[in-house]
Amino acid sequence: MKKIGILPCGGRGSRFKPFFYPKELFPFGYFTYNKDLKPKPIIMYAVESMVKAGVKKIFFVITPDKLEIMDFFRDGSDFGFDAAYFFQKDPGGSGIAFTIPAKFVNSNDLVFFQMPDNINIPINHFVKLLKQLTNHEVALGVFPSFNPNFFGRVEIFKNKGLAKSNQKPPATNTAVCSGIIKGSVFKELFLLARSNFDQIINKNDPQQELRLLVLLSYYEQMAKNKFYYHYFKSGQCLDIGDPKNLKKIICSLKKHQLIQ
Repeated sequence: MKKIGILPCGGRGSRFKPFFYPKELFPFGYFTYNKDLKPKPIIMYAVESMVKAGVKKIFFVITPDKLEIMDFFRDGSDFGFDAAYFFQKDPGGSGIAFTIPAKFVNSNDLVFFQMPDNINIPINHFVKLLKQLTNHEVALGVFPSFNPNFFGRVEIFKNKGLAKSNQKPPATNTAVCSGIIKGSVFKELFLLARSNFDQIINKNDPQQELRLLVLLSYYEQMAKNKFYYHYFKSGQCLDIGDPKNLKKIICSLKKHQLIQ
C-alpha cells in the first residue's frame, strides 16, 4: 500500500491578479532549508501536512504556465518525498485535475488531497483522518472557514458532532477542505467523472468546471456509509487564494503560532 498525495495546481488564480506568478508559490512565512530560513510558499503547508502522515509520493497537476512549481520542488527529494508532474491542458476544475493521474494509482493505495493554496489547521490533520479508514472508504476533513462557498459547504449536526455533505445547506461557516480516499474508490471516481461529466457539472458555475467536492457528493449518493467526516472544531481552513481575507488569515496563523 502506497500513500500518494495529489495537489491540483491548475487554477487560474484570477482572484490573485495582478500577481501573475503561480499563487501556490506566494510566500507566506518562513521554513528551514539547508539550515537557513527561506520564504515559505503557500503550497509547502499542504506538502508538510501530507509528509507528516507518511506520504512518500506527491502528484502535482499543473498547467503549462506553472512550470515554476516544477523548478521549486524538482524531484521532491529535498523535501522528503518523490515528485511527479502531470499537465492539465485547460483548467476544467479540480474534479478533472484530481483524476488525471488515475492510472498511476493502484486499488490498494491511499490518495490524499488538499487544495494547494489552502492552509489547514491543525497541520497534522491527515494523521487524524488516516485512523478512520479502517471502517470507511473516504475520510474528509471539515474545518471552520472564512469563505466556505469556495469549497463545499457542510452542515454540522450538534448532537452527533458530525458533518454531512449538503449541496444547498443553510448559512454555515464550515467546509470540506481535505481528505483521504482509498485507491479503489479513487478509480471509481475517475470513471464517474469521465463518463458523467455533463450530469455532474455544476450548471450554475459560469466556468462550467467540475469541482472535486461536487464529484464526491455525487458519488456519496451511491455509496452510503463509505464516507466519514471529521469536524476539526478548533481548527481552520485558510484560503490564501482569496486576498480579501489576508488580514484575517495572518491573525489566524499568528494565533496558531505558524508565523510570528
